[in-house]
Amino acid sequence: MTEHELKIWPPFYQHIVSGSKTFDVRKNDRRFKVGDTIVFKEWEPKEHGHQDAPYYTGRECRMRISYILNPRPDKDPDCGLVAGFVVLGLMPVAFARRVSSAGIHAGAAA
Repeated sequence: MTEHELKIWPPFYQHIVSGSKTFDVRKNDRRFKVGDTIVFKEWEPKEHGHQDAPYYTGRECRMRISYILNPRPDKDPDCGLVAGFVVLGLMPVAFARRVSSAGIHAGAAA
């Protein structure tokens, strides 16, 4: 399983950390797979006007990919996603470990 480091803007970081945002839409340029870990690194873009240059805030969190919506343009044309983008279902790494040790595989169909 792969660990991906990704930038994330402060409002979206806060929603993921609080648990209210359990998904993320990303360009699928990293070959994401269920079970991979994402390290979200909070990043303040210059356009937000807080600094003269973009910067990392130092806050980060680890999430496990539990599901991937990756439509196929030829077979799933009406899903609403732009080709090349995916929706990643996320769960905190600690919770993913508890689920896995209970014998339930994250991302498995019920």
